[in-house]
Amino acid sequence: MQFGGGSWQNKMECRSPRVSKGVTPIVDCQTFPDGRVSAPGFKMTKPKFVTDREQLEKLAPMLKAPIKRQVFVCTGKSCNAVGAQDVKAEFTRILEEKGLRQGKESKGRNPMGEVILTECSSIGFCSVGTAVMVYPDGTLYGQVMAEDVAEIVEEHLEKGKVVGRLALMELSEPAA
Repeated sequence: MQFGGGSWQNKMECRSPRVSKGVTPIVDCQTFPDGRVSAPGFKMTKPKFVTDREQLEKLAPMLKAPIKRQVFVCTGKSCNAVGAQDVKAEFTRILEEKGLRQGKESKGRNPMGEVILTECSSIGFCSVGTAVMVYPDGTLYGQVMAEDVAEIVEEHLEKGKVVGRLALMELSEPAA
């Protein structure tokens, strides 16, 4: 069980009846029915707000990457039932093969990649899944199959052209 909030640096494990086997508890704590956790004698430190850009880039190297788009793939229950894991795996394979996926080199990704691939639980129209959203373009794709991914990558992510046969909607710019 993790205790803490507000910053990944403020997490701590605690002893509780619900702690998994193999987890070494650090302090005694109490879990309330509403999910809150208390740990007597433990005081959270205020998270530090980093303002130095160089320090921020050291902590989050992606800040230096020329990111152009973020692709969200729904892997919620309904989308998983129609192949969401295969769709995400194909995005992963193709984006990494082409050097487009931003991420750590040690994970087979490109630190200067232009695309972030994100798994999410719902985009809002899982009944026509697998659902995929390309941001910031605001294009929402539905009924995406693994065999459609190469076309989305080549046409939309590389050439900037929406794949019309899969596009359910395109979010418009807000009125000025």
